[in-house]
Amino acid sequence: MSDSSQMDKTFQTIMKRMIETGQAPHYTEIASELDMPLEEARKALHELFFQGFPGWLYPNTDLIVSFPPFNNLPTQYRITIDGQQKWFSQWGFESLAVSWLFPGKTVQIEAPCLDCGSPLRVEMKDGVIQKTEPDGLMGYTSVPFRDWFNDLAYSWSTMNLFRSEEHVRNWSGFKAGTEEGMNKVSDIAALFSGNFFTRRTDPDYVSRMQEYLMELIGVLKGMGSFWQPPEQ
Repeated sequence: MSDSSQMDKTFQTIMKRMIETGQAPHYTEIASELDMPLEEARKALHELFFQGFPGWLYPNTDLIVSFPPFNNLPTQYRITIDGQQKWFSQWGFESLAVSWLFPGKTVQIEAPCLDCGSPLRVEMKDGVIQKTEPDGLMGYTSVPFRDWFNDLAYSWSTMNLFRSEEHVRNWSGFKAGTEEGMNKVSDIAALFSGNFFTRRTDPDYVSRMQEYLMELIGVLKGMGSFWQPPEQ
């Protein structure tokens, strides 16, 4: 089993590559970067995704699919910085955390509204929303927090941005009784401003990830029954 220091180094190697290129490294590249045997790097990669980190590998492979806030597999959430669109966000909610990884930069998020197909845009800088097009953007998920980790890929795929509350309710994927899963984009951005999201480039992030997750859960508990954690 890899120690926490090795997990932190593996994590930061991946995150650095995603920030720089928008693409995740293969475990052979991780091995080269960290000067470690190939098989040790492969095992470290797999172990990292068993640490409670909300990303995943493609089933039965060593290939990174999702490494929040980024996705190695393209999604509809395109991220543009300094005129370059080479990043994809994991899903709509995580797109609002991307700017923490690019301090001082304006981060542009573009996606189609899933109800009507018309474009929506968010501009952020250092975690603060600078502009939205149109005004009144909403975020929505149909999956309550207690069920998120039953199927990460599915749960995260439901966390989307919409042009308005009306568009959320008109969307074919809207489920009656999940209205608490609908929030203003500004409120979601505030939620995604805690340590779990802002400290991902810290060298000890993985070592402290559970601490940060418990902080996030404490905030979610105050948001209503839809946001309560799983029963222990």
